[in-house]
Amino acid sequence: MGASISHGSKVPNGIWFRICGRSEDQNDEAVLAELRAKGSDLTKATDVVFYLYIPVLRDAHTAATALKKHGYTVEVQEPLGKLSDGSYESRYSVVAHIEEVPSLENLRMNRALFKTLARQYKGEYDGWEAAIAQ
Repeated sequence: MGASISHGSKVPNGIWFRICGRSEDQNDEAVLAELRAKGSDLTKATDVVFYLYIPVLRDAHTAATALKKHGYTVEVQEPLGKLSDGSYESRYSVVAHIEEVPSLENLRMNRALFKTLARQYKGEYDGWEAAIAQ
C-alpha cells in the first residue's frame, strides 16, 4: 500500500495525520516530527486528543467512564452522519483529552488503552492529535 497523508486537525494549532502503509509507531513518530517542525516543544505537556468510534451509545458512555478513571476529559458525540466523501458514519465519537507530554512512550501506552477499548466495544481507535506547545 502506498503512503498517503491526510491532514485535518480539530485542535487549534494542532497537527494530525495518518500515513497509510506504516506501523503505528512510525505514524506517531511522523506526527511528532511534524509537531517539532511546527515549533512545538515536545518536552512540555500539551492537550493531546484521542479518537475512538463505538457503535452503541451505552458502550460509548461506558468507555468514556473508563477513560475518565485514567485521567482523561471525555466527550461522547453523536454520529457524524453523512460525510463529504458520500459515506455514512453511524458510530458515536468518544473524544478524550489529556494534558501530557506527547512522547512515543506515552503514545504507546495511550494507544494500548484505546485499542483495548475499541476491541472490547467493537469500535475503532482512530488516532490522536496534539496542540503545539510553545
